[in-house]
Amino acid sequence: MEISSDCDLVEFHVPDPDVKLESLDIKRCSRLRTFELTPNLKTLILIDCDLVEFHVPDGDVKLQSLDIKRCSKLQTLDLGRTPNLESLCLQECSSLEKLHAPVGGVKLLINLKGHLSTESVDVYTKRLYSSIPKFEFECLYKEDVPSSIGNVEKLISEGLFCACLDLESFFGRICGLQRLTKLKLEGNISELPKDIDRLQCLEQLTLWSTKINRLPDSICRLKHLKSLELIFCELLEKLPEDLGQLECLETLNLQGCIGLLDIPHSICRMKSLGSFILYGCNWVKELPEELGSLECLIYLDIRVRQQNTCNYNYSRLLLYRALRKILRKGSKKPIDKKN
Repeated sequence: MEISSDCDLVEFHVPDPDVKLESLDIKRCSRLRTFELTPNLKTLILIDCDLVEFHVPDGDVKLQSLDIKRCSKLQTLDLGRTPNLESLCLQECSSLEKLHAPVGGVKLLINLKGHLSTESVDVYTKRLYSSIPKFEFECLYKEDVPSSIGNVEKLISEGLFCACLDLESFFGRICGLQRLTKLKLEGNISELPKDIDRLQCLEQLTLWSTKINRLPDSICRLKHLKSLELIFCELLEKLPEDLGQLECLETLNLQGCIGLLDIPHSICRMKSLGSFILYGCNWVKELPEELGSLECLIYLDIRVRQQNTCNYNYSRLLLYRALRKILRKGSKKPIDKKN
């Protein structure tokens, strides 16, 4: 069921609890003030609504996915006991002050996406935390045996989305997610935690438009990492010398890292590397000649400024049989940089 296009809906209430409504999408209902969750609802999307509070009622609810975007007046989100909740997305809810999830209430949650901002802090707190950066994160989490320590549930119950959370506390909690498999960070982040290697199940790590200039050496100990994307990290100057220890890495994307100066020779030890993107890395002067010996490498994008000398050993790479496709001026479009 979908309700949208600036309707006059002020209150949503289903008097019969046995109604089999399983999916509900409410968009641009700017007058909506009250919403009552029906027990059988499994998927709920709320976009551009003026809800101030959202409470999951007591009882047996079947909600599996909750997506709330641009609800700028939302101050309180109480998940109550939602034992079936697997996916939670909160974006651009600038007034959010309280997010409550009781212990044991969201044990199945594996997909978590949120947007942190200083906009939701009162005037006094803003003075105390005026330097807190605004950033976005996204993670995929798996835990075979739910526990009360170091899981997503603990992050939510301790106020992960609150604007007064500093980066040190945030990363301390993130690194406690030992079953985390996917992590995306975007925005004014100046460094990664030195103990990021605690995330031994991590398979995908994406940093987009961050202020990071160096990566911690501990990142080289993420033995199960398959994808490392550092996209438009324009202040990044250097990669760890031992990056080649990531032997399971299949994708290395450095698009738009205009401050990057060189590529460590150790990447030639990445036996699983199939895609290597250097598009826009204008100051990288050369590639390791041994790069062509990587048998899995089928995609290499080294499009840079013409006056750069990165193409010097490009012809040598062409001689290797394993390098079947190289994109320099091809038709594949690069990722668009966000405005």
